[in-house]
Amino acid sequence: MFSNLIARFWSDESGAVIATEYLMLGSVVALGSASGMVAMRDSVIDEYKELGQGVREIRQASSVPPATRGAGNRAGAATATHPTFEHPNAPTAQEVHAACPTP
Repeated sequence: MFSNLIARFWSDESGAVIATEYLMLGSVVALGSASGMVAMRDSVIDEYKELGQGVREIRQASSVPPATRGAGNRAGAATATHPTFEHPNAPTAQEVHAACPTP
């Protein structure tokens, strides 16, 4: 009786087509999701790069060059592209250093 049940189960092929279809569908979904995740990863990395560049540009654009008296020599890209607004009564570095007592 038990051997007859096993023999019938072994020779039964009614669900073989459905199992093959599920196997193919699952493999297509797995490959599609893997490639989709790679594309998503690359786009997230690009967005973080753009965010970092934007933050870096904001930090560079908001720098304030030191106040100097007179025309002076202003070397550097930050001071060449951004105008400085000087106060007419601003002390020079020598005046500030002379006014600060050292211990």
